[in-house]
Amino acid sequence: MKNFVLHALVILEMCVAGVTCNATILFSDYEASAGFGNVGFYVPQWYVAQGGPAGTAVAASFSIPGGSWALSKVALVLSHIQDSDNLAVSVYADIQGEPAPNPLETIGLNPIGLGSVPQEVVLSSSLTPVLNSGSSYWLVVAPQTTSNTVDATSNAVYGWYENNTIVIGNMKTKRYDFDNGNWLGWRSFDSTVLAAFRIEGTLVPEPASLWLLLGGAGLLGWHRLRHTR
Repeated sequence: MKNFVLHALVILEMCVAGVTCNATILFSDYEASAGFGNVGFYVPQWYVAQGGPAGTAVAASFSIPGGSWALSKVALVLSHIQDSDNLAVSVYADIQGEPAPNPLETIGLNPIGLGSVPQEVVLSSSLTPVLNSGSSYWLVVAPQTTSNTVDATSNAVYGWYENNTIVIGNMKTKRYDFDNGNWLGWRSFDSTVLAAFRIEGTLVPEPASLWLLLGGAGLLGWHRLRHTR
């Protein structure tokens, strides 16, 4: 019985520390080991050139299973095709079928180590925004900065690869209007092959579970105090 109690306290301690409790994959549409040599890709970019500038953002829609989840990680398959570092990866809520004006979190800026070969990039959340069941969200890959419209200093072209398991979903792209200095509206690609990405999160306890966890934390503290006297 004593060993059982000690084992339970160890598990509780790990839960209180947030190490292992309720972590799960909320959405995933690719197999990293399968490779991406035979799939297409979307092109988030910022490109200022005499032949005509181009600024493109790309968004992929996803929803999550039941419950409320704190975002922990985002993974996606990217390549850096040419030029400098100029990329932001963000999670947005959905408003009327489009990404909201402002992100829930910009989870990654200019991922390091990217080359011309597609690779999995894993980004950790620092703000851990809560994602709710029944709601839709968007993962958006876009230029980090759009302030330089006069030369090639901020030019960057990336590839965000399609998933290699042929999962169908909703994608959107939008282009930057260099004449007026703002983004144009989103263009929809419904029922198309999604870009490759994965969303991970930690389950947010229900109020009753939270009180139980806090009570357990108190028990853990009492047990430590008792054995240090």
